[in-house]
Amino acid sequence: MKKILTCTLLCLALLLSLASAPGGSARAAGQKPTALYVGPSGNLVGGGAGPVGVSYDKNTNVLSLLNYSLTECHIDGAGSEAYGIMCNGDLTIEVLGTCSIAPACGSASVTELCGISVSGNLTIRNGRNYDATLTVAPKKTGTAAEQAYGVYSHNQMTIQNDPDGGSITVDAAGDAVSGSATSTSAGIYANNGLTVSGGTVKGTGGTARGGTFGYSYGIRVGFNSDGGGGLTAGGGAKVTGLGGAAQGCSYGIECSKLAKLSGSAAVVGVGGGATDDYNSASTGVWCGSLDCSGSVRLTGTGGGSDYRYTAGIVVSEDADIKGGTVVAQGGCATGNAKSMGFYVYYKGTLRLSGSNTTLTCTGGESDNWEYSHGLYCDTQSYGVVVSGGTLNAASGSEEGGNGITLRGIAETAVSVTGSGAVVAQGGNAAILNSNITNNGMALTAEGYIRAGAGFDGGDAVTVGKNCPVRSLHRCSYAVLDGVTPEIVSGEVTENPRYGTVLSCRMRMARGGLKRVVAAWYDADGRLLGVFSKTYEGFPAKLVSDYLPVDADAASYRLLYLDGIDYVRFCEAWDSSATA
Repeated sequence: MKKILTCTLLCLALLLSLASAPGGSARAAGQKPTALYVGPSGNLVGGGAGPVGVSYDKNTNVLSLLNYSLTECHIDGAGSEAYGIMCNGDLTIEVLGTCSIAPACGSASVTELCGISVSGNLTIRNGRNYDATLTVAPKKTGTAAEQAYGVYSHNQMTIQNDPDGGSITVDAAGDAVSGSATSTSAGIYANNGLTVSGGTVKGTGGTARGGTFGYSYGIRVGFNSDGGGGLTAGGGAKVTGLGGAAQGCSYGIECSKLAKLSGSAAVVGVGGGATDDYNSASTGVWCGSLDCSGSVRLTGTGGGSDYRYTAGIVVSEDADIKGGTVVAQGGCATGNAKSMGFYVYYKGTLRLSGSNTTLTCTGGESDNWEYSHGLYCDTQSYGVVVSGGTLNAASGSEEGGNGITLRGIAETAVSVTGSGAVVAQGGNAAILNSNITNNGMALTAEGYIRAGAGFDGGDAVTVGKNCPVRSLHRCSYAVLDGVTPEIVSGEVTENPRYGTVLSCRMRMARGGLKRVVAAWYDADGRLLGVFSKTYEGFPAKLVSDYLPVDADAASYRLLYLDGIDYVRFCEAWDSSATA
């Protein structure tokens, strides 16, 4: 009986969600419509005559718009929903010349407003080898609607250039909304996936103030239970989403599943201001997972937020950046809000690879200096792996904040391999709460690495002085827990395997892993790189070793010791000079 009741409730919930979609009950994808209205005209499928500049081909299911401008709306039988164009099945819209769908509605009974609403799959393209522009901007006069959409498709939406040439430009805006418990405004709302294979697409969300919560989306991409969904942008597509101000959450682009960006696509998301709610957040680009390749350029910028957070880019699962340039900028955070450039907030790993890949993430200004983060990995995330390209992470304040903050599981780490490079800057910490694994010289941390949950040593680390490489005997020791250890001398030893090295002696503590992290600087004090090395199985005794040094190093700084009482660096030795 319990199983039957659960199934019944799920079915009712699904039916209610479909019934609340713009255009009424959704029809299955792949079905031709039985109703198609353009403004107040009759049903074009049933033989109604379209206005001048509008034609519909039943055989191909293509609605053609030729330099057409619409200012009147179609109101459904119940009187609560108004549309510019409404279709209850699949539809292809062919745009010729410059067209505008801007229906105005003043009926007080209308609570839902939509410029173009399609209950099946929607395709928008230019036609006949011409450049074409479609602007969609429905408007409610008098009392604001509770839900407003520029372009809405209940299933998949595709925006593409005509294969014979020319390009399409779609600019859609949602109107301001208020009144319901959760009011929503979206420029473009693709409920089961959005594909942009060419042209220029822009979605702008309106101001959203709900009875308790408001959502504003420039572009929102959802998914149905059939496994569809996701944002795909390729070729030379240009996609921009601008969220409006919201009493709740504002998103430039929100994609519930995978955002797959390739080719030379340029994608921009900018969140609006998010205020007046305990759960308020502003996000430039939010996606379930992220896949970037080719020469893609992705830019996400968060707006202001006064309670939860503002972030340039948020990913809830894995982010694989294999090519291109990604820029994530947090907005201004007031009150208790965090500002984060790039935010990995659930069970995901951030991966960078490829020689021409760059991720730059910067936290914004924050009322609380601790709350600005360039890259923030939350409590269930799995850390960062950089095998190629460069990760740049910086807080938004010289007085505080962290370049990279890791709050993930115990194994969370910043791992740098191959040709990868990481540059982290923070007024409080370059990297906070991190396990660091590094097999080369690629991890750079301007500032210092602050010990946290990922280190056995806790916060009891004092960075040693900058010391000239050629006279390290003068000041080559670290201070741990307020104790100054004995200075142990060393000697230069020839070892051709390493090139330029520092000979060092370390006194190991008992048991467990041991780690030493040191940074190299050039003659002008610029950071060249950081070297991290882990030792396992050594008893409590003095150990000699050689740490690789950047060839241009003139000074060093000891950043961190774990399980090592002290390190004594000796002079540098260059194998090429003595070979």
